[in-house]
Amino acid sequence: MQFRARTTRCGAFVFLVVCCVSNAGAAGDSSGTYTIFDPLDSVYTEPLSINTSGAITGFYTVGDDLYHGFLRSPDGTITTFDPPQSVDTVPESINDDNVVAGSFSDSASVEHGFVRAADGTITVFDPSGSISTGVDCINHGGTIAGSYTDSAGVLIGYLRSPHGKITKFKVSGSTGTSVASINKSGTVTGLYTDHHGNEEHGFIRTPDGTITKFDIAGSTWTVPLGINGGGTVAGFYGKPQAHGFLRAPDGTVTTFDPPKSTNTVAVSLNDREMVTGYYHYLGKNNGKESGFLLRASGKSKKVNVSRSLATFSFSINEGGVVTGYSEDRFQIFHGFVRTP
Repeated sequence: MQFRARTTRCGAFVFLVVCCVSNAGAAGDSSGTYTIFDPLDSVYTEPLSINTSGAITGFYTVGDDLYHGFLRSPDGTITTFDPPQSVDTVPESINDDNVVAGSFSDSASVEHGFVRAADGTITVFDPSGSISTGVDCINHGGTIAGSYTDSAGVLIGYLRSPHGKITKFKVSGSTGTSVASINKSGTVTGLYTDHHGNEEHGFIRTPDGTITKFDIAGSTWTVPLGINGGGTVAGFYGKPQAHGFLRAPDGTVTTFDPPKSTNTVAVSLNDREMVTGYYHYLGKNNGKESGFLLRASGKSKKVNVSRSLATFSFSINEGGVVTGYSEDRFQIFHGFVRTP
């Protein structure tokens, strides 16, 4: 048995979820159809976002520890790309117009934002005063949301309009503001740290600039990761292990864990309030990492690539199609798409 440290990124904050990975493969999920895919020569493929039509974006490496972007069309065609001067490319999000947003690092290890149009044109950007620009999501209207670090080392949230106008914001009383997701109306969710030990707390920012702070009752930290068109937020919180949560627009919170789970991380949800993410499954052979699909009814099922050592689900579209990646017995990581 081997131990793997799985990280979940929210802006410039990185949260460590310690995973215990069994060396024994397990039976797959028989309720869905899985397609495994990789860009040519990839040894590590990580899909991060899927749109309504089934186009997927993410990154991969061919073994040189350098990341490159990819776009997989619904017919399975894979296009790889890098912004000019990039040595590490991480596409984070794709909208229904096949516009991709993400970030890249240059040869000086400085991070910049980029947006790639459907025709392949790439525009690089940085908010004024940024020494490191992170991009986390793009909505259907083309507004990009992310966070950047200023010269004082403070993390600040921003929105970039389709025309390039940048609006900056931060949560009052915070030591850092990190954006995680934006919905079609322009409402944003994410986390902030405070002056009392840098604990992480959740926030929601509406298009008029109103910011609502929130925490899951009894938690030591709260990490929102997704928001749907209706304003429901999904994420995870510590108590002290990770557990999933849904926060309704009226503030009502529902917490959950799949059966036989520890360290539940809810990552993405759609407008039908279907949620996907991953957790450590306490099954035979000391368990394994498994994805999950939680329906609005509260019923949960595993998302598990057959004979994989671990499966991580990262994004779900309106049709309930899920993408993520899995690890095989040779410790090679492959992308997958699961159709209902």
